[in-house]
Amino acid sequence: MRTLRPSSVGLIVSEAVRDQLPVLRNLSEFYVYEFTAISPMNLNDRGRFDYDFWAGCWDGERTPYLFHLDDRLAGFAIVAHRSYLNGAPDVRDVAEFFVLRGYRRQGIGTRAATQLFAQWRGTWEVRQQAGNEIARAFWRHVITVYADGKFNEHAIQDDRWHGWVQRFGS
Repeated sequence: MRTLRPSSVGLIVSEAVRDQLPVLRNLSEFYVYEFTAISPMNLNDRGRFDYDFWAGCWDGERTPYLFHLDDRLAGFAIVAHRSYLNGAPDVRDVAEFFVLRGYRRQGIGTRAATQLFAQWRGTWEVRQQAGNEIARAFWRHVITVYADGKFNEHAIQDDRWHGWVQRFGS
């Protein structure tokens, strides 16, 4: 398990191991719930969303991370090791990124994202679903600061994606 160096005291971003899958699945329930505000999603018969974000993790396609703040779980991310949009293998993609509501607006998401960007040097793509203006504002701010304003942003409305994508170098 690889732990990224915290950029400030208290925040640790660490690669999740397969044994942590139950924790990741629990966190993803909160993540999916937040998407119900912009995208229709239904609970199953057990009262869960059970959306499987974890396919491809631990096999080299995607790497899951957990965020801890002062030993408390604060969120997660999944980094894909190719472009979601065109499959280019030299691009990192922020496939999923979630900070628990109680930890937002404290810089935790920004610090976690910048640790991930520093871990994987090269070209990055970050996507936000159409209608998710809060995520778009967050990512535009984070990337503007991290990449010193040097990024491209495009709106995409096709079979690949419906929303925005920012592309920049780390």
